[in-house]
Amino acid sequence: MKKKITFCMVFLNSILTFSQVLQPILNNNLPEPPEPSHIPATNIVASYNKLNNESFTNVTHFSNGLAAISFRYDNGKIEKWGFINKNGALVIPAIYDRILFEFKKGISIVSLNKKTLVINKLGKNIIPQDHSFYNGGDDFVTIKKNNYYGLIDYKGKIVVPALYDLIYCIPKTKLIKVWKANRVGYLNNNGKEVINLNYSSLGDYVFNNPILAEKNRKWGYIDINNKEVISFKYDQAFGFKEERARVQKNNKWGFINNNGEEIISIIYDQVDDFSDGFAGVELNKKWGFIDYKGKLVIPTIYDSTSEFKNGLVKVSINNKWGVVNKKGEIIIPIIFEDITEGQDYLNYSSHIVSYSVTLNKKIGFINRFGKSISLIKYDEVFHLSDNISLVISNQKYGLINRESGFETVSLENDFIYPEINEGLIRVIRNGKKGFVDLNGKIIIPIIYDEINKFSEGLAAVVLNNEFFFINKKNEKVLTLSNQK
Repeated sequence: MKKKITFCMVFLNSILTFSQVLQPILNNNLPEPPEPSHIPATNIVASYNKLNNESFTNVTHFSNGLAAISFRYDNGKIEKWGFINKNGALVIPAIYDRILFEFKKGISIVSLNKKTLVINKLGKNIIPQDHSFYNGGDDFVTIKKNNYYGLIDYKGKIVVPALYDLIYCIPKTKLIKVWKANRVGYLNNNGKEVINLNYSSLGDYVFNNPILAEKNRKWGYIDINNKEVISFKYDQAFGFKEERARVQKNNKWGFINNNGEEIISIIYDQVDDFSDGFAGVELNKKWGFIDYKGKLVIPTIYDSTSEFKNGLVKVSINNKWGVVNKKGEIIIPIIFEDITEGQDYLNYSSHIVSYSVTLNKKIGFINRFGKSISLIKYDEVFHLSDNISLVISNQKYGLINRESGFETVSLENDFIYPEINEGLIRVIRNGKKGFVDLNGKIIIPIIYDEINKFSEGLAAVVLNNEFFFINKKNEKVLTLSNQK
């Protein structure tokens, strides 16, 4: 089970119309809302700034103090987007064809005449002349010129000229990985080279750990000053985790420490990274676990395993799954068709309070001590946070607390939007929509025809063809009809 390495920029959160509100949820096969899931603009009689056959169409949630708003012209044939502030004033004219990404850190990504622009809050495009937009990141925007890539900051200043075949900002560092002519190196966040482009491959820098590198078809490690610290002698290798790295020679795997010492013999057919003090190892197509000293603490008897988390690990024999502890003791019997760790996928938390288990195509919950805390009765389960899951049974939706197994929101909803925003979640009952908290208490009455998520303390709603924003006290704070 090798790690999959994906090269990608960290995207800004997408700006969404109501029909798209589920797209940011990791494409994790989460349930989609029943139609209509957008504000039906054609049903809104009152329009925003209804002049010259121009009518208000749609609005998104607030981000960075602004919300995107659209208008239709020429009897609905043309739609254009702009931005309003929290007073309802149109502060950026509605001239854009699409809003691709909401405002974040003072910029938004928009489309105009089939060209992608990055605008600031004054509506000014910050992309340098003769360049085009390629990608948005947490600190920089990737630009493109003549099929080469560079970076600008959020003020439009060129940080890295568009000279590279590929560019990637390493998360949680001030380092930038760049490729040119099949070679890769590092720049700092001022665009200055810190590791020259002398390598076929480079891993990501992790604080105080050697950097994985490939040169002349062999793998070794360098430091941040480009000094070789572990010789290039391995056929394959991976980055350090828990101060150990897995390496391969002659089709066998073992581990080295930060000094390059082979602390666990290179004898295994395959190995996984260390996690929670243990690493999975494979011999003769069976998996077990070793500790930091290389001692086989759980025998190689399993067909497949995951990684240890909170002292527990999923294991499989004959396509059945269970859970064992660090002593190899069975905590959850190896009888289930599937077991999912109840971690927070949206925030990448590793904290586990329980497992969802599948038996005879139905799903239930067992806690980390092996105790069943719910009936195995659900058709689908989606983990939304560390201890809250969305559950579906007989096409009815609810929420369950994975620590107690208690249904905090009962199975009486026609739909629950699989996204927690500012401590609230949207529900649909009998065709009407509102908000409940994670304990099932109704916070916003379930009376609205359409709702968007809460963001910056406000949510857009439609009631009886009237479009307005409410706060968490259900007070109307901004009405978009009859504005000018």
